[in-house]
Amino acid sequence: MRTEAIAEAARTSRTGTAQASGGAWHATLTESGSVIIGHYATSMMEIQPDGSVVPINRGWGSVSDKQGINKILRYEGAGVQYSDLFA
Repeated sequence: MRTEAIAEAARTSRTGTAQASGGAWHATLTESGSVIIGHYATSMMEIQPDGSVVPINRGWGSVSDKQGINKILRYEGAGVQYSDLFA
């Protein structure tokens, strides 16, 4: 699965979860309809049902953290990027 589509995959899966990049990225659908996005063991952001994004943890700030988050945010049409969330 492509990393950028992980939130959509979690929304539409029977289990409410999805993984990408060999499990490095993971998404979990919550009971409220939000999707929690994580990279390895770190939950990084929550995408609300209305499309707003709540930052949780900046992670290590690595290139893969930034690029993955930016891909997901762009795919979701969030209008923000990693540097906006974790300024």
